[in-house]
Amino acid sequence: MKFKALVGLGLVVSSLFVGAKETRAECARYITNVDGFANVRSRPSWNSPTIGKAYRGEQLTVIGQAGPWYKVKLPQPGWIYRDLTSWQCGSIPQLNSQIDNTSYDYYIRVANSSYREGDYQTALINYRRALDERPGDNYARQAILATQGV
Repeated sequence: MKFKALVGLGLVVSSLFVGAKETRAECARYITNVDGFANVRSRPSWNSPTIGKAYRGEQLTVIGQAGPWYKVKLPQPGWIYRDLTSWQCGSIPQLNSQIDNTSYDYYIRVANSSYREGDYQTALINYRRALDERPGDNYARQAILATQGV
């Protein structure tokens, strides 16, 4: 009797594992090969104007590619050189202690992260805070317009 019960229990337990799906770590492209930040450019060229910053450890949403340049959304589209990024799976890369910690940069990081997560209200609040820190800043102004358009 005990043997039958153990066999039955074994079948139940093994059926639980057979139906289980393997969990795989999500992979994403991150800014990794810089000490603080990478410039986001208006076109895929070193000579094009800088329109924003992407910070070390920041996850990128790649929406296109032209040669060695990735078109990314932060929240407005811009271009980042491929070699400043890498694929990371599982955990987010550690931030370098040399990262710029001004209030403006903090607000931009929080806003970019919120925007990526679809929390547009928090993104808008933090883009406005960044603009308050640097009145007339083109990146913050453009980010506000892009976020209001969502």
